[in-house]
Amino acid sequence: TARMADGIGSRPGSQAMHRSATPGSSKTRLGTATSGFRAMTPQGIPQDYFDPDELQPRLPQPFRMLDRIIRDLVEEVLDEVDADKSEEDAPEELPPSIVLPSCTHALCVHHSKDGQFVYSGTVTGHIHVCHVSRGARIQHSVCLTGPVRVIKSQGLLLAAATDTHVAVYHSLKFPPFLKPHAFYPLPSAPLTLTLSRDGTHLAATMPTTQILVLRLPPLPDLFDSEHVEGDAPSPSK
Repeated sequence: TARMADGIGSRPGSQAMHRSATPGSSKTRLGTATSGFRAMTPQGIPQDYFDPDELQPRLPQPFRMLDRIIRDLVEEVLDEVDADKSEEDAPEELPPSIVLPSCTHALCVHHSKDGQFVYSGTVTGHIHVCHVSRGARIQHSVCLTGPVRVIKSQGLLLAAATDTHVAVYHSLKFPPFLKPHAFYPLPSAPLTLTLSRDGTHLAATMPTTQILVLRLPPLPDLFDSEHVEGDAPSPSK
């Protein structure tokens, strides 16, 4: 009777199984306390889709490994691009194409229009004529007194000014390379010299804001002057 009172209608062994312990019950299965819920981060992002180390959605393997490899490659390429840009931004240091050691103590330098000759005025009043392709001085004039402050050329003329005067030369491509053409006194050294294209006038800008305009004598016949030197080609017909 006591056994029947403890488990009326129960089959043998049924009292070892409690009603609340029915297999499949959500209250007794491991982890069913959060069944139907997803773990969340403080920011409200599901942890199974969030990588706290990378702060971006977590990818399943092997995609995370591939993503890391690709990002490393991209960063390497970007570093090379930045390095190339830095090299482009840096000024390129080019060595001088030619050095003229004979043109020393120069105060001013001017080159011919064709770039074949370089004229330098020195502190001693010399005008050095240097041949660019030869890289050497080929002639110097000593007719000036005082430092040569300004040199300017235009066409067949070259003007050089000191503190007291300006000299104009007929520039040639053969010896003597510079032939005296005109000479004018000046009250002081000019700031700039400008020769007219036709070779008839010379303008000198003075420190007193004055501009002196000087009339130049006509050049001798080019063929006659070259013929006298004997090194010029015959005139074209």
